[in-house]
Amino acid sequence: GLEGGLEDGAWRGKRLKGAMLNVYTDKVAKVQSKIFVTYDDRTLYVAFDLFEPEVDKMVAHQTDRVADHDGWVWEDDSVEMFLDPADGKKGPAYYHLIGNAKGVIYDARVKDHAWESQANLAVRVYKDRWVLEVAIPLSNMGVVGSPKGHTWLANFCRNRQVTGETEDTSWSDVGEEFHSWERYGHITFK
Repeated sequence: GLEGGLEDGAWRGKRLKGAMLNVYTDKVAKVQSKIFVTYDDRTLYVAFDLFEPEVDKMVAHQTDRVADHDGWVWEDDSVEMFLDPADGKKGPAYYHLIGNAKGVIYDARVKDHAWESQANLAVRVYKDRWVLEVAIPLSNMGVVGSPKGHTWLANFCRNRQVTGETEDTSWSDVGEEFHSWERYGHITFK
């Protein structure tokens, strides 16, 4: 189950390679994040291990999981996931999820937030980091059966607000726009 921690052995060996880049400078982010991806026949699981030397200054304006759903979560300390099971073959057809440190979620298909992921989110804040785990039903992304052997277009991003000016970081080099889907990376499910 999700508990907002990475102690679970299911995450071992599931970390994505590569460093997070600051989208404005193209340099490696000062404060790094680790991303983990795994799956079973029904669910995609993503975990973010987010180093944060100033957890007491984290921003979370969206605090109510129900009332603030699909609100401006990206303006908080948050993470974003862009997932395209068609691997870009259908043009911009990605699913977009954002979660903040209070467990509030925004979900959309491209920019249509009428789409509901039915994702479960768990967050835990430590003294030097925060961890977010999310479980997304594959069927809600149009995936039938296991993704094993398939390649998806994907990107994973972080909005770090504690410094007073946003430090946006990205796993794929997308320039300054997280929605630049043509520049997302690829993940292959083994």
